[in-house]
Amino acid sequence: MVTYGQLLPVLSALTGRPLEYRQIPLEEVAGRFGNDIAAMIRLFNARGFTVDMAPVLRRFPVRLISVREFLANRWRQTGTGGTPTGREARA
Repeated sequence: MVTYGQLLPVLSALTGRPLEYRQIPLEEVAGRFGNDIAAMIRLFNARGFTVDMAPVLRRFPVRLISVREFLANRWRQTGTGGTPTGREARA
C-alpha cells in the first residue's frame, strides 16, 4: 500500500515543487465527483485497499514496479506524468 506521505516526496522530486497533502471533506468530494466516489474514498480511508496479487500475476505475468519507478518513467516519457502521446494513447 502506498500512502500520500510516501507519494508526495516522489511527486515533489519529479516536479521540482514542494507539494502538500490536503484532505478534502467527503461532502465536497460527493458534491464534485458524486456519492459513489465519496463512498469509495470513505471505504479506502477506513480499511485501505489491498489485493492478493498472486492469482492476478499467474493470469497476467507482468513485472510489477514501485510507484516511484512508475511515476519516474511516466515523467520521463511525457514531462507531465500523463499518458504519452502516441503509442499508449492508441493501445
